[in-house]
Amino acid sequence: MLLLVKESSYEHPVHSLIIDPRDKIWKIFFTEDELKEIRTYNIKPLPDLSEGIKETLQQYEFEDKTVLEFYEFADDAKVHPINEFDKKWIKESIKSGCELFFEYEELTIDDYSEADLLHTVWEFTYKLYKRKNIKAKLGERVSKAVSFAKNAGRSIEAIEHRPRKAMGAKLDILFKAGIYEVGSWEVGKHDVEETDDKYINNGLLKLPKTLRDMLAVQVRRNSSKINDLVTVGYLMMGLNMELITMDVPKGKYVTRATRTEKFSFPGTMESFSVDFLSLLELAWKGYEMMRKNLTVLHQRKRKSAVLVTGDEERITLAPSFSH
Repeated sequence: MLLLVKESSYEHPVHSLIIDPRDKIWKIFFTEDELKEIRTYNIKPLPDLSEGIKETLQQYEFEDKTVLEFYEFADDAKVHPINEFDKKWIKESIKSGCELFFEYEELTIDDYSEADLLHTVWEFTYKLYKRKNIKAKLGERVSKAVSFAKNAGRSIEAIEHRPRKAMGAKLDILFKAGIYEVGSWEVGKHDVEETDDKYINNGLLKLPKTLRDMLAVQVRRNSSKINDLVTVGYLMMGLNMELITMDVPKGKYVTRATRTEKFSFPGTMESFSVDFLSLLELAWKGYEMMRKNLTVLHQRKRKSAVLVTGDEERITLAPSFSH
């Protein structure tokens, strides 16, 4: 990693001590076996589907239903509005997905803004977070974790004037559980390749740095679990969605970005069942990973009340690089 830092002329995640094994540049510095070890060491796998979720999704595995038949099948499903939240979420998500095909056989997003995508195509994802423990905060929220990282060197002035406090990154959606920021969401209005600027800027730089800063705050809260904690990000580019996780697989300095494959929103009703059910699964697993991380975060011991002398052993995770 140090070699890349020395050779680079532009900002790269490596300056924030983030390694993304899928970044093509690492093939210059690591062998395939080494990259595989980086990808898999102390990996935090996505949670398994619960039996209830699995059975409910299987009920909607159809190949020959029209959009109206699919909608009516979901509408007829009897679920408890409070005690069966997941089943209700699946039912309502499928209904809203079907509605996109009521007028047109194919889904096109040429005239969609990012807000249109967020609140029509991808609304089922943030509606999963209507429960009490984790909330989706919409409307370009500012991350306090990123703000803290940008202002890490700010203190009372002595020789030079105190700089103005920098704002944190504006996020399309911020996921919070009480005082903790546990995840983020970035959306782009076009289907882009991994070589396009939008994907590079948001998916390879902004989102990973945001997730590292959130993780750094969590580590300050429970440093003993530094190698067990994880933050989660959703990346939507046009009609494609992927999940990104950030963790510290070993030690206390380098964070690793791990990605799923891209999953596509169905473009036609013919592929609705096979494509949309996979998106529901991915969205649910992202939520479940955040929920399980909260359990790890709360597994901490009571602090001793002592004065800070500088001799205490402290484990901290440095925030991401900031200009």
